[in-house]
Amino acid sequence: MYVSKIKFLLLFLVSQLFWIGAEAQTGLNSGLHFNSHEVIQDERTSLDLTPNEPLSIKEKLILDFDIRFRPGDGYYGYIFKMLGKESVPIDLVSNLASETENFWLVVGDQSVLSFYWKDLGGAIYNEWVKIKLVYTPELGEFSLSINGIEKKTTLKDFTKLKDFQLVFGSSKVPEMLNSDVCPMTLKNIRIHDADVLLRNWELKKHGNGLVYDEVKTYEAEVRFANWEIDKHIYWRKNKKIVMPGILGITSTPSSDSIFIVGLDQLKLYNTTSGEIATFSYQYGNPFPCLDNNLVYNSLTREIWSYSFDTVAINKLDLKTFKWTAAPDTCPEPDLWHHIRLYNAPENEIMTFGGYGHYTYKSNLMTLKDGANSWDSINKSSQVPPRYLSSMGWLDDQKVLIFGGYGSPSGNQGINPQHYYDLYSLDLQSKNIEKIRELKDNVPPFTPVANAILSEDKSSFYTLIHNNINYNTHLQLAEIGISKELFRVYEDSIPYNFLDTKSWAGLFLNTSKSTLIAITQSDSLVEIFQHAYPPLLKSEATQIAKGSTGITRLLYIFIVAVLIIAGIIAYRKYRKQPNPLNSTDDNPLPPTTELLGLQENKTASIILMGGLQIYDSSGTDITGQFTPTLKQLFLLIYLSSILDKKGISSELLTELLWSDKSATSARNNRNVNISKIRLLLEKLSSNLHLTHDNTFWKIEHDQTVYSDVLDSLKLVQKLKSNLKLTEVEANRLLRNSAEGSICPSVQTDWMDQFKADFTAQLLDALMIMIHRTQDHQQITRISDSILKLDPLNDEALKMKCLSLFKLGKKGQALSAYNQFCKDYSNMLGQEFEIEFSVLLNEG
Repeated sequence: MYVSKIKFLLLFLVSQLFWIGAEAQTGLNSGLHFNSHEVIQDERTSLDLTPNEPLSIKEKLILDFDIRFRPGDGYYGYIFKMLGKESVPIDLVSNLASETENFWLVVGDQSVLSFYWKDLGGAIYNEWVKIKLVYTPELGEFSLSINGIEKKTTLKDFTKLKDFQLVFGSSKVPEMLNSDVCPMTLKNIRIHDADVLLRNWELKKHGNGLVYDEVKTYEAEVRFANWEIDKHIYWRKNKKIVMPGILGITSTPSSDSIFIVGLDQLKLYNTTSGEIATFSYQYGNPFPCLDNNLVYNSLTREIWSYSFDTVAINKLDLKTFKWTAAPDTCPEPDLWHHIRLYNAPENEIMTFGGYGHYTYKSNLMTLKDGANSWDSINKSSQVPPRYLSSMGWLDDQKVLIFGGYGSPSGNQGINPQHYYDLYSLDLQSKNIEKIRELKDNVPPFTPVANAILSEDKSSFYTLIHNNINYNTHLQLAEIGISKELFRVYEDSIPYNFLDTKSWAGLFLNTSKSTLIAITQSDSLVEIFQHAYPPLLKSEATQIAKGSTGITRLLYIFIVAVLIIAGIIAYRKYRKQPNPLNSTDDNPLPPTTELLGLQENKTASIILMGGLQIYDSSGTDITGQFTPTLKQLFLLIYLSSILDKKGISSELLTELLWSDKSATSARNNRNVNISKIRLLLEKLSSNLHLTHDNTFWKIEHDQTVYSDVLDSLKLVQKLKSNLKLTEVEANRLLRNSAEGSICPSVQTDWMDQFKADFTAQLLDALMIMIHRTQDHQQITRISDSILKLDPLNDEALKMKCLSLFKLGKKGQALSAYNQFCKDYSNMLGQEFEIEFSVLLNEG
């Protein structure tokens, strides 16, 4: 096996010859991350731009670069040290946490120009900042600008400095020694002499300890480098989680949230922030099936647990953390390592393949919500029986099915083999068509369950491993759909494959452009990250311009030898533990994506479906509001945004403390008002509790997101006969799909707020539904109306008609039957309009 792998890698390297020196793809991370105070002095990063000869300037020195500061690991340090003629230092120093100067330019023995964060509008962390230094030798004039804000000075004692040494970060150069490094990342360092560009270090691709400028290939030396582009090459271990009783793993469509589902609890991993939250179920539990029988319903934001032995779908509400059932048994799995998805247009679970009782399967299984049975279609005439396949979305109507391990007959004992064929499955017709098959010169492997479509849709990514071995490893592979392509990326992840005891998956966080690999073995889950799109090492290697073809071939030969040596070394030492860093499980609050907020972390007030309050860092602080504080907050806030004028102290007292004496009620009100004020300050500096001697109000600007206020603005736009954009329409539907304001708060005063707001929302939704001819959109709007008004027969009629015209007659009938059931339960009488009559009325 290893001989064939070496042959394959050599063939693969030859196919990459023409890629060497190619331009990097767009969307790649770039920059040099400087080790700062988080490491010892000897390991701090240095970038020496003049290791061989000084930089000579004739007219005017212009140095500009992009820099990104980070908090948390020391704040003081040099950005750069420059040494001019006669050993005159010109240094840019930072102290990011100082309450006085934050940046200052040192020339000779004095600080001549300084900046404060307030000069720049506040502290700027984790964003790219532009810094520009200009020195005019004839005048002795120095200019320093940060993000376009400029300060100047003229020093008559420092003229005609024209030869410079320049080092960023740590310096070992005599007369420029430094170990205090600013916590920063740099890119796009440019040096001009007046209008002439002398140097341009992009700090993207790089060599080993060297990086070349783009003008004349001048060398710069780098020590202890952390290249941002390398995140596209290497996997980094992000988390290690130990959780007994794991039943499976699933994720949201954008993979912002990944759910690790156990028998008694669930862990939610936010792939954007790296946070982990742990939740115990408030009622019930999933089916105790060990073959990952889980999907995420993106429409209802529920996790669905299923068993092939029953048609009842067990649903977890991610707001209440209650399952609809509490099953205690599950039959021995007959479909180990089947692939699965939630088919939203049909509101169904779909699975394919699997293995059990010495037999491989090729059945396409579907279960609609509320159906009486699983539908099973034997596809063995089109796709040989198998398990350990991969599935991924091709478009809205089709999915890919790739590879696996099985046998033509399905019998484990007759000619089991690896499959490298690729199919497309039409979700509506359930037809499967073969696209292509990989050629024979591939090493034996099976893919993981998930396939990720490339941006141009010409290929897909998955993780592959040799399922014959226990001590194996996962490697990222790119496989062509419409073209002949099979590319394996060099870095790997250790993986102990023990068939029914292990599982691995690949996810893509689309907002962060990050690939997430997850391995699970019994109760151990390990999570790895990799920047997207992935790169081969050769694609991130910088070769000096002007290198000859022979030099390039020599480079390829060296890379080939190194890879072969790496394979041999890996074979010998693959049982050794992986040296990548890991972090312990750190339970933190849930993600904003899960709760329907905007993707960016922002201070947020969510009322629809239940009260949820997040501060500007995305931390859930709802738990800090006691029941009394919640009611006080809701009274003032809803009075502010629905009544506009706010609420008086007298009415607050009457509604919340009517059972107390006047003095006691006043004291209670004042104490709780003070507590609310402190909580609002913690929530956002742009949110204020005000009192104008008559009314209490809570006011904020648009930096604080409010789903009710957002919805009201969209409602007003519709009522003004203005058309909503697609984004606005989706936002209003998303908000309204959550249901009424704070359904758990049951008081007379709250009922009035709910009724007023719901009436406005329903009016707006009816305007929307009558303005569109899109049956998919009509169905979504109808669902939102019925969520707010379950007995709205007009919305029912439009929903059934639209589903019928979309060819979803079964769903139309199911929607009608559910409405009739709810109608009877609520009103105690039968719904009088028959299904056929309802459709004919349309």
